[in-house]
Amino acid sequence: MTVIKVNKKLSMLAAACVLGLALILTGCDKQTADNQADENQAAEGNASAEISEKPEKAAPLENSQIEKYQKQLMETAFQTASMIPVKPHIKDRSKSQQKVVQTYIKLGQIKTAAEQTEKILNWRKGVCYGDLAYYFAENNQKGRANEFLALAEEVIEEPNLEDWRRDRVKVRIAQAETLLGKKDHGEKFEENLVEAETGKLAATKAEICSDEEFDSQLASIDEMIKTGVYDVVKNSLYACLSLYERFYDDSSRRQILEDKITSSWKTIPYFIRIDLLVKMAEANIEGQNRAKASELLDQAREMIAGGKWRVENRMPLTAKVASARFRAGQKQKAAAEAAEEIELFREKKEEIVDIYRSEALTPLAEAYADMERRERAAEVYAMAVKEGAVNPNSRPTAIDLAEVCCSMAEYKVKPNEKLLAEIEEVKGSLSVPW
Repeated sequence: MTVIKVNKKLSMLAAACVLGLALILTGCDKQTADNQADENQAAEGNASAEISEKPEKAAPLENSQIEKYQKQLMETAFQTASMIPVKPHIKDRSKSQQKVVQTYIKLGQIKTAAEQTEKILNWRKGVCYGDLAYYFAENNQKGRANEFLALAEEVIEEPNLEDWRRDRVKVRIAQAETLLGKKDHGEKFEENLVEAETGKLAATKAEICSDEEFDSQLASIDEMIKTGVYDVVKNSLYACLSLYERFYDDSSRRQILEDKITSSWKTIPYFIRIDLLVKMAEANIEGQNRAKASELLDQAREMIAGGKWRVENRMPLTAKVASARFRAGQKQKAAAEAAEEIELFREKKEEIVDIYRSEALTPLAEAYADMERRERAAEVYAMAVKEGAVNPNSRPTAIDLAEVCCSMAEYKVKPNEKLLAEIEEVKGSLSVPW
């Protein structure tokens, strides 16, 4: 047989191999096809028909190391949230599951967060995928971020999804893409949003704002404030706060931003003003300016003292202030303010609707944890577990128990055997009526 004939037969054999491979790849799922596209392809015109090696699979998602009790609390939290029946309570079930997933992310339990996100049965799955994308974008893992962005985008393509729910997911996508440097693409997701979501992307842009972009960023925020629309103004003030934190070391800009926030919040409720003051105080604590932090916290405390609050609404605000006070060095004052709220709870408990008692106590437990008084924190958490179980319906009890477990895990408060038994007892009691 001549050399020419041999080469011709080899070429025909190679072509057959390529055709067979193409047919196999046609049946692959989308992910496999995407991975195959990422492989290094042989140069066009190469005489030999080489088959590329399979692409390397992405490394498995991992969980960071946490304590055994934290893992146990988180497992209990998700199990409890998932006990809420899908029909007719899918909204509460999914919202509670979302909070657990977000806590998993805070704890660095990324593998578990992704696994549990898969079990969420409504649009909140998209928010959690967006949260995971944001986590990887913050940690400069672009490939991973893009994986979860794609999953989040699948959710917003679902038919019959209400605008505000779709927009909640779209904003989270836009925020992650902005961190990835894809600002133009991210901004497309910000178009025609409902009012409640308009302006949220500005806070993310502020996080990565350069010196040269400061003036234009502030001008953009100012235009949103001028709309006078409540949600837009609120979101704009938090964008100002992000700039405040970003440019904290620039005293001139810091003062401009503080003035902008406090002069623009006339239509904003006091609980948001207090939150903004506390967050500015925390930036000053980080910047070693405790005197300024104390001044801002005193303003927040005056707003609390001068307002007419329901006890369940006042307690979380006081907890925020007390926690920040401790970090600002006012340890005795912080402890006194927290103790005052516990006494107020005991005095006014019967005036608080039972479904709100646990969520009023949990922030105070967190404040005690911040004050490095974990035994006291555990006592308040135990109160929250007990009060959360008072309502005869299991749904609010499940929501409260899941939140308490997440909070204890996040704030590293180890429950003793008695509290663990109480948590398991409450979980075991969940049943109809929901």
